[in-house]
Amino acid sequence: MNSTIEQLFERFSKFEDGLLQAISLVYDDSGERHLEVVIRARDWQSSGDTWATIRLRLRRVESFSFQEDSRTTMQVLSNGLHLLRLGERVAVEFGTLVDPPQSLQEISESPHHAIALEIDASLEELSRPPGAEGAKVNA
Repeated sequence: MNSTIEQLFERFSKFEDGLLQAISLVYDDSGERHLEVVIRARDWQSSGDTWATIRLRLRRVESFSFQEDSRTTMQVLSNGLHLLRLGERVAVEFGTLVDPPQSLQEISESPHHAIALEIDASLEELSRPPGAEGAKVNA
């Protein structure tokens, strides 16, 4: 497993209670699928209430599913993300499952998952928690 990815999952507590901001599926010229997932999450290793925007990029996606209906939302990642690496594949399950999945089969049965051959990530530090930008303070 890419140690940077493991470190991010640890630093951001598997993105529990993170805010899913965007999911983009892109087809390149050769027909390969690539997925970018943008999450705002609390940095549990910093002092104070520091949040960051994390971009997970999955390349050469083999399986992807993200189903929502009008009565539910996956915007708040209450259970965080589950990351699993088996052989050449890396899988992300978007927290539908409470317990960490043990197989690619288990992940592929989740309505919110991606299985790919490569993963990397980047982060942008933020100074305030989500929603604080327009907050007013009464004095």
